[in-house]
Amino acid sequence: MMCSTLVLVFLSASAAFALPSSHEQFIASVPSDIPVTAFTQYSANWAGAVLNAPAGTFRDVRATFTVPTIHKPVDQPDGEYSASIWVGLDGDTCWGASVRSGVDIVVNASGVHAQGWFAAHPGIRTFLRSNPVHAGDRVTLRVEMRDAAAGTAHAFLDNLTTRWTSNGPRAAGAPLCAQDAVWVVENPARDGALAPFADFTTVLFDTANVTLATGERVGPEGARPIEMYQGRVLTDVAVKPSSVRVTYL
Repeated sequence: MMCSTLVLVFLSASAAFALPSSHEQFIASVPSDIPVTAFTQYSANWAGAVLNAPAGTFRDVRATFTVPTIHKPVDQPDGEYSASIWVGLDGDTCWGASVRSGVDIVVNASGVHAQGWFAAHPGIRTFLRSNPVHAGDRVTLRVEMRDAAAGTAHAFLDNLTTRWTSNGPRAAGAPLCAQDAVWVVENPARDGALAPFADFTTVLFDTANVTLATGERVGPEGARPIEMYQGRVLTDVAVKPSSVRVTYL
């Protein structure tokens, strides 16, 4: 297996992958004619599932998925559209700090482009330029807690197709809670606003699981579904015993 080193880059709005994930999700208010349950949550920028537990419960979170070929939504004009797919520890009920591993995907006139990354909040975002990711690649994402009180975790991205792996420590700059395990497709942000969101068809986080502090490994069953709403419901989320499926509607 080949290993890559980490390359730090500064974000700029003109860069192809200057699409930082929001450190928090934006809760969406939905019309009264949309069914709302006590369990399902609506968000303006997240779609996926979150497993919540008492502080100190989770040791790591992981999942494998196929990088999708994203498209311009059929009802939208030509331009650049994007989506961000990631797993992470904390950032939901524990919103002060989080660590994530993910892939950004952009589609524009030149085609579909993907880039892996690690991120910590508060902290530095790292693009994995030496570990190429392409549409169709099978990728495993993992975040492993190291020291919750110090806000440190280790992030991993394994490209199973190319056999490249990247990993590195992440310092959130604030204590982690180890109480949220997150599997998300996100509408990333640019210049302080949500970027045009791509049609990603379906993202299946398979072999999705978390390792508990006891050493036991459990799946996402019981996780809270989060649907994306932007004037209409954009996604359909299905949580199964070992997977989270997010479908663009």
